[in-house]
Amino acid sequence: MPKIIKTLPKIYTLLFIILLFTFLLNNSLSYLDPDLGWHLRVGQEILEEKQVPHLEKYLYPLENIRWVDHEWLPNLISYIIYNNFGYFALNIFFALIPILAIAILLILSKKFFLLKNPPLILSALLLGLGALAMAPHLGIRMQEITLLFLALLLLVLLQCNHKKNKKYPENKNTLFFLPLLFMLWANLHGGFLIGFAVFGYYIFYQSILFIFKKTKNLKEIFFLIFIFILSILATLITPYGIELYSFLTSYSDTFYMSHINEWLPAFNYPIIYYQLFYNALYVTILLLIFADHKKNNIFKKYNFWHFTLTIIFFILAIKSRRHFPLFFIVSFPLTLKFLCENLQLPKKWNEFIKANILINFFFLSAILLTVFYFIFSIEIIKDPFFHKKFCKSVPCDAVKFLKSDKRFLDLKIFNNYNWGGYLDWTWSEKQLFSDGRLPMTELNGHSLLKENYLFFEKDESENKLNEYNIELVHLKKYFPVKYNFFEKFFFGLNEEKANSHENHLENYLEENKKWNNIYEDKISKIYIKN
Repeated sequence: MPKIIKTLPKIYTLLFIILLFTFLLNNSLSYLDPDLGWHLRVGQEILEEKQVPHLEKYLYPLENIRWVDHEWLPNLISYIIYNNFGYFALNIFFALIPILAIAILLILSKKFFLLKNPPLILSALLLGLGALAMAPHLGIRMQEITLLFLALLLLVLLQCNHKKNKKYPENKNTLFFLPLLFMLWANLHGGFLIGFAVFGYYIFYQSILFIFKKTKNLKEIFFLIFIFILSILATLITPYGIELYSFLTSYSDTFYMSHINEWLPAFNYPIIYYQLFYNALYVTILLLIFADHKKNNIFKKYNFWHFTLTIIFFILAIKSRRHFPLFFIVSFPLTLKFLCENLQLPKKWNEFIKANILINFFFLSAILLTVFYFIFSIEIIKDPFFHKKFCKSVPCDAVKFLKSDKRFLDLKIFNNYNWGGYLDWTWSEKQLFSDGRLPMTELNGHSLLKENYLFFEKDESENKLNEYNIELVHLKKYFPVKYNFFEKFFFGLNEEKANSHENHLENYLEENKKWNNIYEDKISKIYIKN
């Protein structure tokens, strides 16, 4: 067999990783995350003041309350990259994070779940589906860090407890890596708590095995608990120390879970069909595994801890689509294992495909053309905050108008919640009512996000405007939603009902003579009090 045929798998793997990277880079450049503004502003503040923020000063309703930035380090890194190398470089940085997570997934799948190298086409199709399904949650998003660290955590836990063969023996020493991992994780993103939940479940599972099957000794269980405690202590090595855990109390109000788009359940609008397809594939595989349980015992064929972990994360993903990327990371090895064992081409076909130059030329050409398509689709953007591509969804012109008149600086503003982060960066001299940092923080007995929504309730608009002495209101225009055939007839979404709500705050401002509409464009309106 020619040498080129032997190296084809490596060539395909490299090209597919490049393909995924160019897709993720294009996805990242296709939209502007409104929260990017406050991430950059906080990063700039940390660099200039040489300390992390402790007191709130961006939002006047919460002024001088203590707040914990559990993303302080990526905020600082993001600002340094953006300030020194530009927006494009920042997109490259964040596109590389999920690529690293995917690489780790492939490594742990090969080591602990598969008896041999998986067919490239199956791995490519599954990863391609995952990338499409995760795309709405990827980009310049700090939560990508948790995807990477969750993949690393799975690698360590599987390494210390998996007896696949002599090449990868059980290795307890890898557990000493976990305190360092959690220390870094705690300085990068609040998702380290998910890591503790996974690690805690691992200890619980091993304890159950010890009680009922005696497959572990008590010394090993105590060692796991010791590492768990060390990992908790390691998370205190941050600029906030024990205060890092104070943000947990702000999650007691669950209002955000029903009013922030990405926290909504999987079947809420807008429906992400690639996620539903992957969820359906997982459920089908789950049912087939249970149906085959009598012939092939699940305990013997699968790592039962990991198997049940996928079910837990599936429930989380259905409850909130924000958790889908985490579910994909956890479930990918199991899904790939099942597909590789049950969707195998005949041996003669495999050999024919590998040796056929024409077929390989076609596949390589298709991948290369797709890569070149994504590369040529890339648009170099210097200033995303005032780029015409993004000004259709963020208030570029409205901010220019507000900054053109210095008297607006002295007026208390009620701003759109989704645009708060954008205003944090583009109009940093101005204190706002809300942004994307502290939606769960308590104000008047409920969350700041709920307080924001009260402005739009009937008979509440005037009271809330007076309560905060607001003299300037910046509103986002409402555009009616349009459901497609599937959303109407299969998911039962009612277009008429969805568009029937009234904007009571806007109605009040329009009808009350104390307020004047001083600015309007395609996406926003600005009102000022006489």
